Amino acid sequence: MPKSWDIQPSSKPLTRVQSTTKARTPEPIRRSVPARSNREDESETRSSSRVETHMVTRADARRARPIQGRGVQSLRERRKTRRKRFFVLVFGLLLALSFIVIVTLWQSFLRVHTVEASGPHMDELPTFIQEQLGGTRYIVFPRNSIFFLPTEELRSAILTAYPDIEAISLRPSGLTSLKAEGTGRATAFWWCGKEYSSIRSSCFETDTSGKIFNIIQASTTSASSTPFVLFSDYTGALSTDSPLGGVIIGTAHIGDMLRFVKTVKGLGAPVTQAEIRGDEADLYTSTGTRITYVLGREEQAAALAATAFPSLDVAGSSLLYIDLRFTSKIYFKKKEAVVGPDTNVR
Repeated sequence: MPKSWDIQPSSKPLTRVQSTTKARTPEPIRRSVPARSNREDESETRSSSRVETHMVTRADARRARPIQGRGVQSLRERRKTRRKRFFVLVFGLLLALSFIVIVTLWQSFLRVHTVEASGPHMDELPTFIQEQLGGTRYIVFPRNSIFFLPTEELRSAILTAYPDIEAISLRPSGLTSLKAEGTGRATAFWWCGKEYSSIRSSCFETDTSGKIFNIIQASTTSASSTPFVLFSDYTGALSTDSPLGGVIIGTAHIGDMLRFVKTVKGLGAPVTQAEIRGDEADLYTSTGTRITYVLGREEQAAALAATAFPSLDVAGSSLLYIDLRFTSKIYFKKKEAVVGPDTNVR
């Protein structure tokens, strides 16, 4: 019995029977799809390209940089809007707080209504201070508010209006009261004019700083009955008609000059008056003798005076002048001498 493997293959090739039936080509199904705009096409194309371009793993996606898109832009706008609202809220709160503060400061229980004064011009100062506290400060704050008192401006106005007050202390004594304590100036000498004159019709009290602060009607009495008198130019007066409030020119040397006058008096010269002329000073004794020296050289002049005054009649009326302006020489002239050179004392 022949086996399957014993079958001999055919020597003729098998021919495939081709079907005469033509295969049908499937036609594409056409559906009515609404037309899309170019913008949507571009968006779809962009998103598809984004997906194809950024195919990354999850770990890489976490580290990947966020892509700028519509969602990120909206978040930025929201943050910007929140910041604007925050600033508007803060500004509104500050404006409301400022309004409350201003209204509170204008209340009568926080404004000065009473002024207590002591010292010079204690009867005039309360009215003067009340006048100075009228009006507003910085346009919106009342000047008499206990919290916004113009202390420095008020002190300057008082010292200008009242030159005889050397210092003034201003401090609140309550929510509606102010206390002013003044200190008067001490008289060091009298100022009686710009140039030396033996006749004095009007003099002013002056302190050691050269401040002319009080008028004195001085008569032509003897020099021994009046304080030390100074003649000099001045500056900074309250008005052109009076030197009141002015300061004597050359005040930097007044202290040294007064000490030199004290030294000369101790040597027997009864100096009662002085005149400042630029950088020089003339001292006048009660008998009319003039002693001249250079301002700022008081020690040198005192040394020369201590050497020569014991041999001169500085307390009498025989000398016309004594010149101490030089370093090692003293020149003097007697009243009786009409002609001839000055006497030189070494």
